[in-house]
Amino acid sequence: MKRKKFFFIRALRPGLVLTVLLTILTFLPLEPIDFLEYKLLDLRFRFSKRHHAINDVVLLTIDNRSEDRLGRWPWDRTIIAQLINNISQGQPAVIGLDIVFAEKQISPLDKILSLPDAKSELEKVNLEKIRKSCDYDRQLAEAIAKARNVVLGYYFFTDGPDTIPDELVQNDPRYRKVRLQSEVFPVRASGQTREVLPVKRGHGLESSIELISSASKAQGYLNIFPDSDGVVRKSFLIMKQGRDWLASFPLQILKIYEGVSGTPVTVTEDGITQLKVGQRDIPVGLDGSLPVDYTKELSCFPSYSVIDVLDGSVPPAAFSKKVVLVGITDPGLMRDNWITPTEIVTPGVKIHALTIATCLEGTYIHQAGYVEVLNLLFIILFGLLLTAAIPRMRGLLPGTFLALFLFLAYILTAFLLFRKAHIALNMVYPLLCIAAVYTTETLRHAGLSLTRALRKVLQKESALRMLGETQQELSRLVRVSDIFHPSSASCLSPFLPEAILADTPALTWKLILASLGINSGALVLFNADGSHQIIVSLGTLLDKIHLEAIKKRVETSESPFLTNHPGKKSEWTFSPDIRNLMAFSVVSGEDFRLVGIFLNKSATAFSDSDQFTLEDVKLAQTAALQAIIAIQNSKLNTALKQAQLETIFRLAMSIECRDRETGLHVHRVSEYAGIVARGINLSDPEVKLIKSAMPLHDIGKIAVPDSILLKPGKLTDEELAIMRKHPVVGAKILENSSSAILSAARIIALSHQERYDGSGYPYGLKGENIPLYGRIAAVADVFDALASKRSYKEALSLEKTIEILRQESGKSLDPSFVRVFLESMEQVLEVYHQYKESPDTSPFEYPLKQIYQGK
Repeated sequence: MKRKKFFFIRALRPGLVLTVLLTILTFLPLEPIDFLEYKLLDLRFRFSKRHHAINDVVLLTIDNRSEDRLGRWPWDRTIIAQLINNISQGQPAVIGLDIVFAEKQISPLDKILSLPDAKSELEKVNLEKIRKSCDYDRQLAEAIAKARNVVLGYYFFTDGPDTIPDELVQNDPRYRKVRLQSEVFPVRASGQTREVLPVKRGHGLESSIELISSASKAQGYLNIFPDSDGVVRKSFLIMKQGRDWLASFPLQILKIYEGVSGTPVTVTEDGITQLKVGQRDIPVGLDGSLPVDYTKELSCFPSYSVIDVLDGSVPPAAFSKKVVLVGITDPGLMRDNWITPTEIVTPGVKIHALTIATCLEGTYIHQAGYVEVLNLLFIILFGLLLTAAIPRMRGLLPGTFLALFLFLAYILTAFLLFRKAHIALNMVYPLLCIAAVYTTETLRHAGLSLTRALRKVLQKESALRMLGETQQELSRLVRVSDIFHPSSASCLSPFLPEAILADTPALTWKLILASLGINSGALVLFNADGSHQIIVSLGTLLDKIHLEAIKKRVETSESPFLTNHPGKKSEWTFSPDIRNLMAFSVVSGEDFRLVGIFLNKSATAFSDSDQFTLEDVKLAQTAALQAIIAIQNSKLNTALKQAQLETIFRLAMSIECRDRETGLHVHRVSEYAGIVARGINLSDPEVKLIKSAMPLHDIGKIAVPDSILLKPGKLTDEELAIMRKHPVVGAKILENSSSAILSAARIIALSHQERYDGSGYPYGLKGENIPLYGRIAAVADVFDALASKRSYKEALSLEKTIEILRQESGKSLDPSFVRVFLESMEQVLEVYHQYKESPDTSPFEYPLKQIYQGK
């Protein structure tokens, strides 16, 4: 039995093990492998790209020419209405508008009537007749209804700070209209389906106003989702909102084009398995996605500028029985610029057009089903073939030629199958199988173990040569004299900020010394005036050496200073703890010298000796340059962060100065928010983040007219509605930022006007459904609004302000945050008096009277 067991182990070849392992890995999501596969798929798209006319889909573009003639987008909706009327004359199969009319357009008459005494001056004029002619929304709705085949788009909110709870979405009138016009049915459940399926989910939406959306034939979501590398390769045809299944913009257009009323979907416990549009079976993935055929050039669609259609230059017959898509292609106007496998900048409307063309022409990209079986067969075939063949070949060349032949043959096969039949074979795992099995079997056949091969690569001479080349490259890239040489022209503050020394440089220095096996070390800057500065250091031995003696020794000799037996006492050290010492000049100028000092070396992978040698100097010089780079990067990051914060405050102050005497309001609310954040035990980084983001809470007021913002009296309902749009406007200004500060500011701008009892705006969120940052901002903003003078009111006394805060606790404000704020009133009044507008505008006494305690 033992002999059989040992025979089995010997027969278990590394090539077979690797083949089995790679076969298993094909079923696991590995991001680096997926990234490589994406890029190889993109190469196949470019290789297979060809131009052929797609006559069933016509693009009408809102481009630079149209803007030159009609003015800056967005245009009056009468222009869109006229555009639809002109298109309808050609009797197209369906018209798709890749435009969302999310807000009501204010008519010119309403603008005139808002002027003082306008109504009394126009009493004799037939206002209703004029109002009807100026009702652009209604004219657009009538044009859409008359066309009877217009599909509108809308946007889902997906995971993020602006998502809305499903129960609130269900009661939204706009969502009820969207569900009525875009719900997928029937949904056939095969067996027991899971609550959580791999489909995309929406949490609230932004759609056209009800008057316009009600006139459309259907609506579909416009959301586009890129892959993990930011490239759009798929179109998600179905999403879920709560329990509802909703169709995308391209899917709704296909449904109307085919003249069908339903789009049957089959759902199993794994996801979506079948989607039909009329007689078309669309091969979507389990998540409802369809790979888009990017072998078609984006210029293959008949395309006309909107201005040419409005001028009548395009004959109506060009649209007959076709899909007509209207969308923005001017890069300066698009909010949905995307990267695709073949283009760097692609407008969303063209991605929708390619999705529709993929379905109409049936040129589907095949990646699942039998293709997955082919992938496994190729991996197994290559693994078995190389495992069996290489040991039987004499010499390395035959095995190398076989592996190279299989490698190139598979690449050619994958590209040809994609070009001819749109079959997207997996390329990474089969090619990786060829390379891995060839390498392991060749090493095994040649009698070389993997351990021996690695040791050979990591020999000392190779490592030192590599570090020497790195040192030369770093020397060329880094102008260290700009860092250490004192200069009044320097754009950075003087060297040696303590925060930098305690952070990145110290950590980098620790890592460097540990890798070199050095107990203690420092970079010391010696100045011409005799002073010195320790730039960065590690260990306790630096206090046991004579720095001035080392400086003189380095200055008088061009060679590095090495001593491995300093003795108990010497001119360089006064401690027996110092076993050996190395010092050398890293960089020098006319009035400074930067010296690296290293103490007590241990043996490392680069050196078997525990004594300093000239080879150690090479390693340490490279290490010193790396530390300099870390210090420089820390300085630059600090300077950039300070510039960002100052820009944010100055921008916020400029906005606040519109309706206040000064912009000090932003400083006060920032500090107030920080007091609340600290009081609820948030971490210091998060407190700083909230304080930095708070100044932009009212950035949306930049869109509020002065006539409303500066009005001393009570606002009308129309004016109040405009004012209440500023959170949404502010959030749109700040959206899609990679900055943590601006992302936090977006949350605050969108939610600081929500009320704890649910009566706030823009979404009527309630309680802890309001984001944490928004609830903190509300307390700070309300207090400052009560305690400060405005154009329409005087500042309230401290007693009255605190009384109102207590009344609003649990109504508009989070009660726990109000309690923290009142308990910190001493700090609050410090801030108030530090940033008060002027000495005569403060009704509060300071130091604080004990009027808030014990209540």
